[in-house]
Amino acid sequence: KEVAKLDAIEVFYPEHSPRFVEFYLQLVNKYDLIPTGGSDYHGENKPGLALGENFYPIIEDVDITYKDIMNRLQQVRSVYEHSIPLAGN
Repeated sequence: KEVAKLDAIEVFYPEHSPRFVEFYLQLVNKYDLIPTGGSDYHGENKPGLALGENFYPIIEDVDITYKDIMNRLQQVRSVYEHSIPLAGN
C-alpha cells in the first residue's frame, strides 16, 4: 500500500472467480483497503449484464458498513488535502 498508495480495490466484479474474490479480500484485510465492486453494466451493448446485478453472494459476508467506507474516505480525503500542493501555493 505504501508503494502504490492504494485506498481501495475492486473486489466484486462479474468476471472475478470466487478464488479471485477471496484473494482480493485478503489484500483488503492485509493492507487496510476499501473493498469496492461493480456490475460492469455499461448499457444495452453488453447483453446479460443488468444494472445492479451480477454481484457475488459473498458480498454479504464482508464485515464493512457504509459508515465504515464513508469514514475511511474522509480520512483519505484529509490526508490528500494536506499532502498535495495546490496550484498557486
